[in-house]
This record gives sequence, C-alpha cells and structure tokens, in this order.
Amino acid sequence: QIAYKFLGGLAYAYGAENGYQLPYEKNFFIGGPSSLRAWKPRRLGPGGYQAGSTLIEQPGSVLLESSVEYRFNMFKFLGNMNGAFFLDAGNIWSLTDLPDVSGKFKLDSFINQIAVGTGFGLRWDFNYFLLRLDLATKVINPSNPVNKKWVLSETSFNSGENPIEFNIGIGYPF
Repeated sequence: QIAYKFLGGLAYAYGAENGYQLPYEKNFFIGGPSSLRAWKPRRLGPGGYQAGSTLIEQPGSVLLESSVEYRFNMFKFLGNMNGAFFLDAGNIWSLTDLPDVSGKFKLDSFINQIAVGTGFGLRWDFNYFLLRLDLATKVINPSNPVNKKWVLSETSFNSGENPIEFNIGIGYPF
C-alpha cells in the first residue's frame, strides 16, 4: 500500500498591533514524529537557517511538507506487525525580514532549501490502536553550505553530523 500527503500553508499577520508578527501558536513548525521524521520536533527551518542550538524551536509563516510511505505486512504477533519505508520532504520559511536572510521565503531559492529525510518504520497494529517506531536519517540538509547539503553518507547511530532519529508514536503519522 502506498500512502502520501502534501501540506501547504501561509500565515500572515495583518495588524500592526504586534509589529506584524504572528502570535507564537499561529506559526508553522516542522520536524518530528508526524512531520519530517529525520529532524527533531519543531527544529527544522526556516529555509536554510542554521540555529546555534538544537534546543530552539524554529517558527515560520510559510509551510510546504510532503511524505510518501510504502506500507507492507510482515507477520502476526499479538496483532499485526507491519513495516514502512518512507521519504519526507519540506520546510518552513518566514515572510518577514529576519537577521539571517536564508530563512525568508523567496521564489527563486526556496527549491534549494527543501529538506529531505528517509527511513524505515515498524507498526504494531492491535486493530484498535497502533504503536509506531520510525528510524529516520537526513538525505538533504538545507542548513548546510551548497556543496555539503547531501548528508546521507554521514549517517551514524552516534551523535554526529547526521544521527539517526528515533520517533515513537501512536497511530499512523498521516
């Protein structure tokens, strides 16, 4: 079975009340178990921006996100054990000026700032709920310099340039 999703979004603050800034909870975030699984939750973006810390959430006002999964049956053990291979792509951007211009949405450069991740997942289906474990790695990291965006060859189980992310969830990611 093939499953896919495509999401797009645009948020714009039209009042000068907060200096044309969106309220925090109205921003878009990307990364995590139900988004781009190769990145930690809310840590990707905006655009090619590279945060100084992985502890800082990255909000944006433009969202493009897509995922494709190939889902298959494996065996039965207290329910159905299923597997999935997946490919996730997308990013967020800002419409306003940021200190770093690599995070602003521009029609001529946004394609080069699309992040791509891939991986494998196990789904333990009990018919009334599903437990999920996904292992994901980055393929293209938009925050790297132009000649170092391809990072699949640097994948490792240790903390390095491209560590494997473990995502646990209940239910399908989409």
